[in-house]
Amino acid sequence: MFGHSKDTRKKRSASWIVLITVGLMLVLSACGAPAATDSVSLRLAYFPNLTHTPALIGVAQGTFQKALGATKLETRPFNAGPALIEAMLAGEGDADSIIKAKGLVQITDEGAIIKAIEDVMAKNPVQLAEYRSGKDKLFGFFVGQAMKAT
Repeated sequence: MFGHSKDTRKKRSASWIVLITVGLMLVLSACGAPAATDSVSLRLAYFPNLTHTPALIGVAQGTFQKALGATKLETRPFNAGPALIEAMLAGEGDADSIIKAKGLVQITDEGAIIKAIEDVMAKNPVQLAEYRSGKDKLFGFFVGQAMKAT
């Protein structure tokens, strides 16, 4: 399949199984009979990366909201997939409580992200000089360092 090894295909299959399982868990946890005065809503959590393209597209294009009609769609992207899934499967609680308890809240403040990137560049002057001189492969290094910092 497009030159990928059998192990890569197995890992991708396992990733899809985990995605579907987590999706079902989230959907089922949101199911329940609301009180007569409550508005009905559905919480959708997803990881904002290429492997979760259906969620990204469904949210961006409004497909999910259209299908839900009057049911309010509440979305939340998560950046701490493996840690969150492990904690949920271990019975540590629901996604929101685990995220708060483990400090896995996604940073969305543009200023804080820019500051973190600037700090990473300041702490790695040698790699920055190499990157600026054309060593493009160091871009991944900087992405990794910024992810650790945030």
